[in-house]
Amino acid sequence: LAFKHLQRLAIKYQGDNNLQARMLVKLGQWQSAVQDGLHEDNLPNILATVKAATELAPDYAQGWHAWAMLNFE
Repeated sequence: LAFKHLQRLAIKYQGDNNLQARMLVKLGQWQSAVQDGLHEDNLPNILATVKAATELAPDYAQGWHAWAMLNFE
């Protein structure tokens, strides 16, 4: 329920790149947690979500940290 709500909010706040980037990073973290970690089938979706955060807010350090950690794993 919270995951779906955050997905809708991320779409709703498209004008605020920093807020949307924060929501996308959180969505990536939740996707990994809900699906019991990273697997070959869910990794592309999680990477795309976090990559979108880095593109929306290039100065958002946590977005880049999340991107780096996903690529490391």
